[in-house]
Amino acid sequence: MWSRPFPAEDLERPGPPLDRELAELVETRPHDVCRRLGPILTDERRDRIEHILSHRLRSVVLVLDHLSDPHNRAAILRTAEAMGVQEVHVIQPDGQWPLSRRVTQGCHKWLDVVIYSSHAPCVERLRRRGYVLMEATEKTAAPAGPSIDAGQPVALCLGNEHAGVTSELRRCCTGQLGVPMWGFTRSLNVSVAAALLIGQLTEGRARGLEKDDEDRLRARYYALSVRSPLEVLRHQEQR
Repeated sequence: MWSRPFPAEDLERPGPPLDRELAELVETRPHDVCRRLGPILTDERRDRIEHILSHRLRSVVLVLDHLSDPHNRAAILRTAEAMGVQEVHVIQPDGQWPLSRRVTQGCHKWLDVVIYSSHAPCVERLRRRGYVLMEATEKTAAPAGPSIDAGQPVALCLGNEHAGVTSELRRCCTGQLGVPMWGFTRSLNVSVAAALLIGQLTEGRARGLEKDDEDRLRARYYALSVRSPLEVLRHQEQR
């Protein structure tokens, strides 16, 4: 575990990346938001956003259960974002989930990070959407790839650095996934294990989002790429 205390200025907390008014515009009028903000962006930035959108996926999501280390939390979010995973679900009873700013590099603002006070609403939400929950564990050498159908939405559950996944969440999991290890080392840092398992689970899966989802995410990315986007949108509304 990362034992050195983190300076307050090196911590940030995930939350809604857009204020309420801007988030509502992104949700209800995404095409209008893109039409107005698009000309402010460079061609390179717009092309980059399109490339990212075409590789995003929601068929693999993460569930982070009682992780305690701001460095590990941040590293997992950064890996998830880099590999195209859009959703991270966090179970944290006190709702406090600080991250290492130096590690995140702001990656969490591009993700959908949902924090729950207990496992039940998280599990219910995911099951309702058709996800099968799989526990990441060191107690099995079964690789992810052969055991999960590429068409099955999967929620990869990663537990606390010392205690692993809680018994409550474990009972909700369909099975276990592990990283085969062939050396003397018998365990991996949770952020390293997450990276390896995300890679295995996302390999061969179809990427890209449903049209409405993609439209809203594009508008959000545009808004996050412009300085004072709400002021720009208000000014154009008045013209």
